[in-house]
Amino acid sequence: MGQPPDRKAGFDLIPAVDYGRIVQDYDARRSGPRPHDSGLVVDQALAFVATAAAIFTEGRWAELPHPLVPSWDIARAWEVLIKHTTVYRALAEKLGVFIDWLPYSEALPVDVEKTMVAIDVTNFVLHGQVWTDEPAGARAGVAGLYLGAAP
Repeated sequence: MGQPPDRKAGFDLIPAVDYGRIVQDYDARRSGPRPHDSGLVVDQALAFVATAAAIFTEGRWAELPHPLVPSWDIARAWEVLIKHTTVYRALAEKLGVFIDWLPYSEALPVDVEKTMVAIDVTNFVLHGQVWTDEPAGARAGVAGLYLGAAP
């Protein structure tokens, strides 16, 4: 996966072998149509977590007028990432904050759009199509963020 030289990639946040395992696990758990490459979805889940961590550690969390929320696919990939506990713990230590899952927020699609802007501003490569294509009946923003200190 290439990215512009001035942009960061989510997959660079964890070792390649761990990224590969998470992509495989995410792909194995997916059902139904697969409109997006699993690697892109996992990359964006990592960028989502890193963006939330950056906003929190920079002291800007209270300034946000909206929650940070993932799209349906990003939420599913984040869930898989969390289940790889040693990888997720190491990521939290690297980012300086542990991002907890808070399911079933009342986020709106506009919150997903604002999250996309936050990821872009944080200088991650943004794959917008992964964020905007939701399965029929899915609620955009099935998860929100609760931030706590890294262990």
